[in-house]
Amino acid sequence: RDMARERNMTIEEFSKLAEKDYTIDIELDKRTMELAKSGGCIIEGRLVSFFLRSFPNILSFYLTASFEERVKRIALREGISIEEAEKKTRIREESEKMRYKVIYNIDVDDLSVYDFVINTSKWNKEKIVLLLKQIIDLYLGEDD
Repeated sequence: RDMARERNMTIEEFSKLAEKDYTIDIELDKRTMELAKSGGCIIEGRLVSFFLRSFPNILSFYLTASFEERVKRIALREGISIEEAEKKTRIREESEKMRYKVIYNIDVDDLSVYDFVINTSKWNKEKIVLLLKQIIDLYLGEDD
């Protein structure tokens, strides 16, 4: 999203550009790796767990929801219709899936790289944050 904003582009426009210019994904992934090397941070992204598997002290989460729920959230966040959000989501997800397979030979549907897969349709944001905090605290040995 930041790189799209830097270019004054929508996510959809940026995805279309990235389909033609693989250096965009490579630059984004390079930025992510540099951030990870600095340590002590939370990094969000589709490919992060694939790239950081060899890093020590990494705890990875895959937060998901049904397609319908994701579309509803996007429509609400962006102030667009459900139909428009569904179309945009399908295009973006197909574009990302294709690019990541071509560039890195990564199957984004392979969830085995994650320590936890959480369906966020089940709880509100506050409960998801609480759940993540509890897992992280247990991981860090701060379960008091």
